[in-house]
Amino acid sequence: MFKKRLFLLTLPLLVLSSCGNNLEIANDVKDVVIKDDNYRNYYEIFVSSFADSNGDGIGDLKGITDKLDYIADLGYTGIWMTPIFSSPTYHKYNASDYFQIDEDFGTMDDLKTLVEEAHKRDIKVILDLALNHSSKSNKLFSKACNAYGKYLRNETMTDEEKEYMTYYSFVKNESEITSARYKLTSNGGSDFYYECNFDDDMPEFNCDSPYVIEYFKSILEYYLDLGVDGYRLDAIKYYYLNNVNKNVEFLNKINSIVKAKNPNAYIVGECFDGRGIISQYAESEIDSVFYFPASQANGFINTSFNLQGALYDDYLDGVYELISDSKKEIPAPFLSNHDVTRINYSSDLVWNKFMYGLLSMLNGTTFTYYGDEIGMVGSIPPDQNVRIPMNRGKDSSYKCDMISGTTACDYPFPTVEEQLNDETSLLNYYKKANNIRNKHLEIARGDVTTLLDDDENYVILLSKTYDDSNLGIVINFNQKNSYELNIKEYNYSECVNYLTSNNETISYKDNSKTSIEIPPLGIALLK
Repeated sequence: MFKKRLFLLTLPLLVLSSCGNNLEIANDVKDVVIKDDNYRNYYEIFVSSFADSNGDGIGDLKGITDKLDYIADLGYTGIWMTPIFSSPTYHKYNASDYFQIDEDFGTMDDLKTLVEEAHKRDIKVILDLALNHSSKSNKLFSKACNAYGKYLRNETMTDEEKEYMTYYSFVKNESEITSARYKLTSNGGSDFYYECNFDDDMPEFNCDSPYVIEYFKSILEYYLDLGVDGYRLDAIKYYYLNNVNKNVEFLNKINSIVKAKNPNAYIVGECFDGRGIISQYAESEIDSVFYFPASQANGFINTSFNLQGALYDDYLDGVYELISDSKKEIPAPFLSNHDVTRINYSSDLVWNKFMYGLLSMLNGTTFTYYGDEIGMVGSIPPDQNVRIPMNRGKDSSYKCDMISGTTACDYPFPTVEEQLNDETSLLNYYKKANNIRNKHLEIARGDVTTLLDDDENYVILLSKTYDDSNLGIVINFNQKNSYELNIKEYNYSECVNYLTSNNETISYKDNSKTSIEIPPLGIALLK
């Protein structure tokens, strides 16, 4: 199914530009076709920091609903919210109740409204689900400890207690502890250990228990019935600590549960690791695994800028490795997220633009962290520094220290409000890149071939073919020199869209429209 999204192109902004000598900015409405599949542009929202609807200084679900037009206008067709379930921590990755929305964020009705309104705008919604562990404050953990204590004391147990004692990963003796992290606890005079690989308040579920699988099934189906479109699965290598085969088997169980309820649902898993491990998890049946080798300062997108562009082949290699490592799955590249230092450079708007341009040209489903579109920065540790409030301008009730433990709250670039009104801003570059990606289906879905690899000028031309349609993507990694390309030589007849990091236009060099000149750090799309 295809849906149309309308973008109003008002002066001086141009969302989808065309190449030419006498470029005119059309002050009208352009239709962008949104294909109803799982190749999307996802926007990650750290809920407490994004949008506050009631003035209490904490982001909430109503706040996100209020900003759906902003998200849609930027060309994002999906949102991933960090955990929204009841939890004792600010980050909510340890749920005390998976069936209760945290009171800081609102109510179940607020979630229903958010999902309904997102769908009206062709935006899919996925929830962040940490299934490997809960909070100690989860009633299940208390019941499990009570039952396991009775088991150790050889006390008579009900069938229900026998079930509960299997919910978490317990061991009786320290000698039984393997490579996982365990914490000593006590119940009724009986001492034993529970697995807690992240934190003492995050006891690990026992994924071998059939009762745990049924419990997870009830969670997954509950929110699918409510209308959500899938899940981001946290820390997938921790279900069975670093046991890839058992984790893949477990992921397949989760996938079967989800797809039985909604065959079109989308599941992406987080495995914070290198290519070799990620490619093993890509053998699972879930839709995607996040591709960390594309992200952060040492990812192939960023390193391809080095030596004035001479390491452009890092990107070229990365294009193919991303596809190969993702195997039959949908690739899931990104630049940064809530767990890593933000990718933006506080002193270099041009680099920030070009990095996003490179991400937007990759195959698969892309993920963007809230605030990256306005150049927000932050370094870890601590984690709180990359989870600071969205810098909206007048439309903001946040204080920098809203998250306890934040040590830096720096906004090197203008606010959302200011950047929306600046055609040269980073935000408007993101907007253009996303809408070009939405317009040209070949970018995310196409089979890739290299037509040009110019190692003297640091320029590549990729061919992407999808559904009998071919798109050429020319990227000039050179930071100093423009590049003239004869497009007819590669059987293309016109330049249909472009992105430039220094706000230049791309023009034809002659009336026959044979050649185009691509400025430094420019990207041109050919048909």
